[in-house]
Amino acid sequence: MENLIMLGYVNADRISELPEALLVQILSLLPTTKHVIVTSVLSKGWRSLWKMVPRLVFASPNQKYEDNVISTSLLSHEAPVIESLRLRLVRDARYMGDIRAWLGIAFARHVRELVLDVNFRVSFPGSMFCSASSLETLILKNSIHVDVPCPVSMKSLKTLHLHDVTYKDDESVRNLLSGCPCLEDLLVYRGYSIHDAKIFIIVALSLKRLSIYDPCIGRKGGYVINAPCLKYLEIEMIKGCDFCLIDNSPELVEATIRNWWNLLILMLDNSPKLQVLKIVDKLSEQEYVPECLLSQLETFVWKNYDWTSEVKKEVATYILRNAVRLKKAAFSIYSITVKCSELEERLQMFKELVSNSCHFVSKFD
Repeated sequence: MENLIMLGYVNADRISELPEALLVQILSLLPTTKHVIVTSVLSKGWRSLWKMVPRLVFASPNQKYEDNVISTSLLSHEAPVIESLRLRLVRDARYMGDIRAWLGIAFARHVRELVLDVNFRVSFPGSMFCSASSLETLILKNSIHVDVPCPVSMKSLKTLHLHDVTYKDDESVRNLLSGCPCLEDLLVYRGYSIHDAKIFIIVALSLKRLSIYDPCIGRKGGYVINAPCLKYLEIEMIKGCDFCLIDNSPELVEATIRNWWNLLILMLDNSPKLQVLKIVDKLSEQEYVPECLLSQLETFVWKNYDWTSEVKKEVATYILRNAVRLKKAAFSIYSITVKCSELEERLQMFKELVSNSCHFVSKFD
């Protein structure tokens, strides 16, 4: 930054001759808004230029002065739209009033992307998002508690990422998602809290991409998914989850499943267009094999494949035998506890199950 300021003093007139739109674009590349504001000392023409930068980034304020910088920056902002507002806050909950005020200003300035990352517990009532009609991307991280007693109104939201946030109850989840009719990309990264939503219901008629990661063993409950336009699915769970029901996924073309066999069976039964299936499994066992038609599957990848399991052998055999359009089959071997000759026989058997046009790959992890 010091080098940039020195350069400004030496060549102030030359820099000032650049179009304002280009200068604003250059300032948008700086890491934080605090760095952008510093450039106002370069020359007289730069004093108010920072107010036009549509990207605002405030990272880890730890002094009241910096809180004032956030408030002043938002109130002084002159761009017609705030393209992005990113707040990473390391404070305590008594500053919640400031956060609500900042978001209120941002929504009034038609913010399109909001990223909020806090390391202290913050409760967000749904009323805060009732005026967020311009919001297209919302990313909430860490200690945020979602309390939504009635549906929100985020009619333009297309991307929603929820990283390690908690939910007051099941209804808060439903009300948050029901207020996003244009949602296309949803990421749900659950934490380890057992005092959280139990039945996570996802009803999103326009959703195309869904990723769920749930590592908690002690939290009971499960997921219900109704997303008829879903094309890409990635789910990782462990034995703490009781169920995951996919009500309707006729458009699904690619799925990655980690440690959740029951979902594999259900998904194959309801996804006639599935072309790419990846399995990553170390934990689960299955007592039955899928009874579905794999007519569209083109790529099948199984990572961490425990080939000592007879159950997993049956599942792999069924898929390879019935996926008539399969172009690639790949296995990464998870456990080597038997003789090499038995391993070679197993792989050779799998290879013979697929057609000559299918590329068969195997490797050891």
